[in-house]
Amino acid sequence: MHRIYFFCPFSPQPSGGIAVLLKFASILRTGGYSVHILYNPPFLNPGATTDEKIVREINLEWLDFPVNHLNYVALGRGTYRTDKGNRLTLIEGLSLEKSDVLVIPEGMPDVMRSAAASGCKKVVLAQSWSYILPGLADGVTWSGFGIHNVLTVGENIRRFVHRFMPEMDISVVRYSIDRRLFSPPSKKQKLITYTCRDGCMEFRILQAIKIFRLRNPHLNQYVFQKLEGLTRQQFAMKIRNSAFYVFSDDISGVPTAPLEAMACKTVPVGMCSYGSSEYANEYNGLWVDSGDVVGLGEELARVVNEYEKNEFDLKRFERGFEETLDCYKESSEKEGVIAYFDRIFRA
Repeated sequence: MHRIYFFCPFSPQPSGGIAVLLKFASILRTGGYSVHILYNPPFLNPGATTDEKIVREINLEWLDFPVNHLNYVALGRGTYRTDKGNRLTLIEGLSLEKSDVLVIPEGMPDVMRSAAASGCKKVVLAQSWSYILPGLADGVTWSGFGIHNVLTVGENIRRFVHRFMPEMDISVVRYSIDRRLFSPPSKKQKLITYTCRDGCMEFRILQAIKIFRLRNPHLNQYVFQKLEGLTRQQFAMKIRNSAFYVFSDDISGVPTAPLEAMACKTVPVGMCSYGSSEYANEYNGLWVDSGDVVGLGEELARVVNEYEKNEFDLKRFERGFEETLDCYKESSEKEGVIAYFDRIFRA
């Protein structure tokens, strides 16, 4: 049986790119491949030294697809060792064969370097443009690690990789949005939700909220809520009940949350970054330039005021939502993932 090893950052609540990685792995497992999830030591919680403990520490219920059947391997159990150069080194514990495939996220150049001499096939799973270059030495590309195949989740990332590594064989498979979990409610609440990846992005949104409050002091019944520390179901429920979702992430490759909001008929109001420009347009959200905090606050104030006066044309956006989401179907994701790895193993 063909074996695929996915290197994965450890997260007790896998979301975003980690969730996409695990979804791809799950698709391949149900498609007949032997799939293993390898966790990198720096991301392990102290004392997490057994496969069973790793599985217990991951909140698998947070995901909306089955991953219990995947094989979880805690690196550091004899599979990897650290040499004096503080570099992860492959040893015999993994028992790699030339027919095996290693799938390495774009932000793990140390793993790429350590796997260079393994002799097996390697694929970079590139989900964000922002993690690609910082970890590489000047003048170094992935081909220097014996890597020639790249799987991305969007055209923008494909173009970015091709621009700086034209020698790569790059394919695109878009992830899917679960329309069963993310669906519109019968009635929206006076709720505006947002997510933040770091302090800078939260600062932007908090500034936009202040502008909103100054522009619309009569709309103090609208509640702003940061979405964090929630189960997957709770997260989906909050997005579903929101009238608007505010977005300022300019690091993500192809951000999932605005698409999940669209599936709930929750209007995204956000900054159009390099990543979100993959799908952002005038028909599926209200977008300002990346970094335009004042513009974000002003646009949010305007649109919520129109919404409260029943002057907001939601139907126009709903059509745009469906046209956008048509590119993120579960059937297309499954077919694309299976077809890609079938081709990798045939090569």
